[in-house]
Amino acid sequence: MKDPESFRFPNGETLDEVRRRSVGLVAKLAAVHGDKTVLAVSHGDVIRSIVAHCVSESVDVIHRLHIDPLGVTVVEAANGHAPRVVVVNAPRL
Repeated sequence: MKDPESFRFPNGETLDEVRRRSVGLVAKLAAVHGDKTVLAVSHGDVIRSIVAHCVSESVDVIHRLHIDPLGVTVVEAANGHAPRVVVVNAPRL
């Protein structure tokens, strides 16, 4: 918690590696599916990492972002544009 950007979980990734992998997947999904809606389900830290990236923040801030269990977060990433946050923690759409 003191240095989330560089801390490596035992036998795992740093949060920055999680962010890069997750944001890369969002870009791939957008490239493959274009303007179509894609549903992806993930853990809170992955979602927080994507949201932080979309608002130009480092992963140092992710524990200040609250993601509700089963909440809906919408990120728009179509037409080659940078991903943007549309909705965070919607109870349903």
